[in-house]
Amino acid sequence: MHQLIFSSQCKQILAHMTQEQQMQLIDLLGAFDFTKSEQCGKIVRGSKVYYRLRWQDFRIYFENVSDNTFHIHYLIPKHTWNDFLFRAKLPFDEEMIEKDNSFWQYLESLKK
Repeated sequence: MHQLIFSSQCKQILAHMTQEQQMQLIDLLGAFDFTKSEQCGKIVRGSKVYYRLRWQDFRIYFENVSDNTFHIHYLIPKHTWNDFLFRAKLPFDEEMIEKDNSFWQYLESLKK
């Protein structure tokens, strides 16, 4: 079992999930062994190494702080502009992640 530390962005997303979804996520991350999983991607941004895990309609970006502690930095809905920016290692503002605007909503707004 791992100790899980959630960022404020993750806590906001968790608050909108059902209790069942929250428990599924906790179970997944609590027993997760990222060293043996092929599902887990690795992204280096600056001096930090983030691991990316797909879960339901979300992408989970976390850091392995110690042997049994994960810091979950971002819980981002899949197919969003923020997910693309983070995955492609493009610069982004932390506030953009918090607002979590969908890429498709962004494109629709350009038409108006």
